[in-house]
Amino acid sequence: DTTLSFKGVDDPRSPHLVRYPLRGILNLVMVGFAAGKQTLRDLEAFVLDITGRTRRQLGLGAKHHPCDTTIYNILKRLDPEALRQVLVEQINRALTKGLLKNDLVARGVAAFDGKGGIEDWGYAPNSWSRQTVCDWFGTPVWFLYTLRVHLVSSSARPCLDQEFIDEKSWETKTFVGLLRRVVATFPNLFQIVTGDAIFPSKENAQAVIELDKHYL
Repeated sequence: DTTLSFKGVDDPRSPHLVRYPLRGILNLVMVGFAAGKQTLRDLEAFVLDITGRTRRQLGLGAKHHPCDTTIYNILKRLDPEALRQVLVEQINRALTKGLLKNDLVARGVAAFDGKGGIEDWGYAPNSWSRQTVCDWFGTPVWFLYTLRVHLVSSSARPCLDQEFIDEKSWETKTFVGLLRRVVATFPNLFQIVTGDAIFPSKENAQAVIELDKHYL
């Protein structure tokens, strides 16, 4: 299915204030970002461009087209853990239906890598954003950074999980916790763990061994 139910995600709004169903908002965000719409303002324009039938399929209603402020006010109040469970359910459903397989490497390979996200000029708005400079003059910029794990042994290469890296830590300090969580969630999905040159360390190697995995 292109769209999801998001049944496990609690709606933070009071029932009498709900105009657009939460499922519709979240499906709009997912499909819009997949279509290359990078900002909430882009999503506002995107929902006006699609047909009423498509809006119904997303769960919004044929004549519903939420603005960027509405989308923002909902997204900022959601529980990230609930959204993580939606991802887990989506992957498990694909595995059950045979849509997701380790067709490239039979034993399964999970690749860990740091990924930069949204960035902007100025100083970081919170401790979950990383601060840096963009030129020789020290012009400040900030960006979101995550450690993300993908199943690269599959042609689909789905993202299995991610963890935000705050201003006081880095990829190597986030690796063990994320690895343990992914293995607990998908214990038999992969046997090999890989990453770039920043990851090998005694602590990280010991974690991989304790979880009965192999590091490449």
